[in-house]
Amino acid sequence: MTGWGLARPADDDTLQLANYEIIPNLYRHPKRQGQPTISFRNEHDVYALGVVLIEIGLWQTVDQIFVTEIQKGHVPSTCVTKWWKRTGAAEVQCQIGEAFVEVVGYCLKGNKFLGKREDQAQGLIDMRDHVIDVLAQGIEL
Repeated sequence: MTGWGLARPADDDTLQLANYEIIPNLYRHPKRQGQPTISFRNEHDVYALGVVLIEIGLWQTVDQIFVTEIQKGHVPSTCVTKWWKRTGAAEVQCQIGEAFVEVVGYCLKGNKFLGKREDQAQGLIDMRDHVIDVLAQGIEL
């Protein structure tokens, strides 16, 4: 993961196709799972980054973390965020530390880019401050 550019423009149109595959949906923002209820927004990619960071922090993929739920055949759209609040943050903190937990928590909130274009610009600055700069400090260690 390099560059930290955006995957696509905020105003880029996306397909609203339904996708009910369990494992890919674990990486998707809850409002983009199944039948998406909203169009793409930058915070959806930030949310997915948070999920990938969980995998890095625990050295497990999300399908390993949620194996029981996957075996049941139904994983609610809020599965990752509820798990994060319940036990995930504590598990990740034990493995990799508090600063990393704060980065993941920031990413999973996924609401920093909402609103007008000026607000989106501020959201990108906030992301740099709360995600990119914090992760860069870890790289220097």
